[in-house]
Amino acid sequence: MNLVAGALVTAGLVASPAMAQDVPAINQGNVSLEIGADVASEYIFRGVTKQNKGFIFQPYATVGVAMPEFAGIESEVYFGTWNSFHDRGQKWFQADFFIGAAAEVYEGLVIDAAYVTRRDPAADASLTSEVNIGVSYDESELTEPYGMPALNPFALVAIETQGGLYGANRGVFLELGVEPSFELTPEESDYPITLSVPTTVGVNVHRYHQVEGNADHAFSYFNVGARVGMPLRFIPREYGQWSASAGVHAQWSGRNVRALNQMGGFGGDVFNTYGTIGVSMTY
Repeated sequence: MNLVAGALVTAGLVASPAMAQDVPAINQGNVSLEIGADVASEYIFRGVTKQNKGFIFQPYATVGVAMPEFAGIESEVYFGTWNSFHDRGQKWFQADFFIGAAAEVYEGLVIDAAYVTRRDPAADASLTSEVNIGVSYDESELTEPYGMPALNPFALVAIETQGGLYGANRGVFLELGVEPSFELTPEESDYPITLSVPTTVGVNVHRYHQVEGNADHAFSYFNVGARVGMPLRFIPREYGQWSASAGVHAQWSGRNVRALNQMGGFGGDVFNTYGTIGVSMTY
């Protein structure tokens, strides 16, 4: 079992995997590794644009350690980093470090908690620190017998404990989402292709997306995407399970998110689109 990928998706720390491969992992130990990188046409974090020009490269790495089973519950602890590099302006734009734990409390139901710190490497300064509490549910065992895709719902609560990423005060943010997936090619093919439709709603619970003079509007954004993924099976399994993905996203932004984008010099459009491509490896 590898809970780390699901936990990180729920926590919003890394992009979701391109697809789950249908071959058993060669690593049968208690320590797992996930590395990857995405290239994005625009860096958007929780609705707000950080950069929309030039080359944006976002690598990440996570180590997971399986814990002894307790009362029938399997769990893992994990730690890692996520970074954003840009070829314009500040080159090393952001560095995130995180540590957390995830547990499957019921079949397909995973609860995780993580402590995340975000830093500005150029200024050697902390942007914010927060506690993330996430819940995700993989109900595929219930839907597959009926030929229906699993919705894979998840929820994330982010509680800022130091600083405020989008305001002077520490805020609380909520993200709700689903990510159904569909097989576009036969699963037994050499390179099966999967389409997923990540859909999220961002909610400003308390003083998260703050704009002076604006009320604390609850609706932050609605984001829907289409992502295709494929395993890279030409790479021997001894080197990990590799996959590639590409996707497009469309976002509808709320009032305060639009104002923050305008203040950052990225315009205040209600509707925005952007794309990503990526590769990842799990071992």
